[in-house]
Amino acid sequence: MRRTEYDAGQAAKRLKVPAAAFRWARHTGLIPAPDASSHQWSRAAVEALDADAIRAAMPTPPISGARRPTGIADALGTPNPTTYGERANVTALWCAGSSTAASWST
Repeated sequence: MRRTEYDAGQAAKRLKVPAAAFRWARHTGLIPAPDASSHQWSRAAVEALDADAIRAAMPTPPISGARRPTGIADALGTPNPTTYGERANVTALWCAGSSTAASWST
């Protein structure tokens, strides 16, 4: 059976674009508001989207969860140690959707 409605993750998968790129394109207005419900697009709406334009809308490639803590530490001026066994200054705790939680030690 073919899907008739898609949430953001399903639509990104159907278009073969990163979920972060889909969310960013939605944030910038490239992707219209959901038309099937408050958080779902119809199959016709998803099929009408331009996957190449969605990919091109990302200003930079998505950052992996493994690289986020290092970027945060660098931005705070407390680079994470690179020696094995040293405690990191910043570690990723949780990533979901567009929010990220992190902790750091001093």
